[in-house]
Amino acid sequence: MINERADLSALEGETFDLAVVGGGIMGTGIARDASLRGLRVLLVEKEDFGSGTSSRTSRLIHGGLRYLAHLDFKIVRDDLRERTRLLRNAPHLVSPLPCLIPIYGHGVLDRIILRAGLVIYDLLAWGSGLPRHKWLGCNEILDSEPGLNPKGLRGGFLFYDAQAPRVERLCLENALDAVGNGAALVNYTSAIGLIREKGRVVGLEVEDVATTKRHQISARLVVNAAGPWAGLLRDLAGEKSAPSAPMVRTTRGVHVIVNKSCSNGIVLTARTDGRIFFVLPWLGYSLIGTTDVDYSGDPEHIQPDTEDVSYLMDEVKRFFPSLGDNNVLGTYAGLRTLSDSHRGKESDASRRPKIIDHSAEGVPGLISIVGGKLTAYRQISQAATDLACSLLDVQRMCLTLDRPLPGFLGTELSSLLDGSRELADSYGISKASGEYLAQLYGNRYREVLAMAGENPRGRTVLCPHTPAIMAQVRHAVNHEWARTPADFLLRRTLLGLTPPCFGLDALSIVIDEMGRCLGWSAEDKRKQKNTYLSNVNHGGWLQVRNGPKISTND
Repeated sequence: MINERADLSALEGETFDLAVVGGGIMGTGIARDASLRGLRVLLVEKEDFGSGTSSRTSRLIHGGLRYLAHLDFKIVRDDLRERTRLLRNAPHLVSPLPCLIPIYGHGVLDRIILRAGLVIYDLLAWGSGLPRHKWLGCNEILDSEPGLNPKGLRGGFLFYDAQAPRVERLCLENALDAVGNGAALVNYTSAIGLIREKGRVVGLEVEDVATTKRHQISARLVVNAAGPWAGLLRDLAGEKSAPSAPMVRTTRGVHVIVNKSCSNGIVLTARTDGRIFFVLPWLGYSLIGTTDVDYSGDPEHIQPDTEDVSYLMDEVKRFFPSLGDNNVLGTYAGLRTLSDSHRGKESDASRRPKIIDHSAEGVPGLISIVGGKLTAYRQISQAATDLACSLLDVQRMCLTLDRPLPGFLGTELSSLLDGSRELADSYGISKASGEYLAQLYGNRYREVLAMAGENPRGRTVLCPHTPAIMAQVRHAVNHEWARTPADFLLRRTLLGLTPPCFGLDALSIVIDEMGRCLGWSAEDKRKQKNTYLSNVNHGGWLQVRNGPKISTND
């Protein structure tokens, strides 16, 4: 099935059960859940699917060990159950992650408290299939992580969580499953108004970003899953009785990309403010993060703050002495949306989601989802769809609990990788490329290889730093809604997020191939290149610190 962009003009005469605003992990999760229940669903996203908060996280799938300090056992238990479901339903995208908590100094009481917390964590994760925690001596820790500072090291705890290194693909596969069950999804379409009749929200006014043409879409309910923009969408209702307190609280999270510095996830405590932060293995490199600082600026202009980067590097050097500012390869920043609007300490703010029926404030027909963690997206989507079904007087059971995502259809991961290497070899493509495709697409790698088999150009490797091949570009355009180089490099493949070249060495060849697919003129290609480079090199949310420099005048 080719996922062509839905024709908004053709949709104007239709009435949807749900119109979802926001194509991040929550919005696509809701679209998937609701479409599986037989509801007619439209989702609009003003940029690309997963282009906001969803793609700028620490990429952890975890229960939140630190929440035990607040005695929030329910949220930890629920998130650990969701972690188990993701490991079972999307093993090509979510994998176990061994984590170490190194212990420095004497701190006997802290060690006892931490062990007690890990015992509870293991109990709450009962049935996950992951190993229980254990204590490792100093030598065992250093054998596993030789880059750690040995001075004052007493040993540490090993426990298990999980990681979604390509979380952008997790978002996309929810979108693919939604469309496969009848939903209409449209990216680069902005919600600019809420249509109301007799006080009730009955649809959306949307604008095609490329053409600026406006359309009115009818819907029985509108679901606001706009993340940092949720308050702005709520304000489109224009109700004077809207609450004076902000609907959301946003905090900035910054991550630093460095060369591989660890084999396990490392859980550390900052000296200056006592915050927990991580050093995480990620696609052959390491991520350091994250910060948690209140942000009141325009979500469109979020970028890594110099002070945040310095804070992370100053703190990490205590534990990894070889890491310094000159090791920073790139940085990225995202916004965390919290349901707790009280201005206490950012890291103490609740991560519990809120699902708001705005009928109580005089805006019936509008539901908002605020806050929540990546790990819990499926559960939050279920709760939001349950509410929508209740308001629509529809009785349909949730079907997502044990349903695999489209890239995983029951094949063991090892068999999947073996099969991809063999099939790639039969097409004259390297086994490394075949394995890479299986890790990225799961069972759907066969679609890409089939396209490569149809045209020798599709077998071309995009640049010397990656096993990615040209056929992926056409596949992204024809099957995964890609419309810009950023869609392909940053979210369909993640080439633009990873060193050493951050996708810049592949940029021209990607633009040429996308131009063939989408009919771009030479001027269109020049504009696409300049737009991409200005976002990466000049103050965008992603900043390349140590990669090839390509002028926007090329």
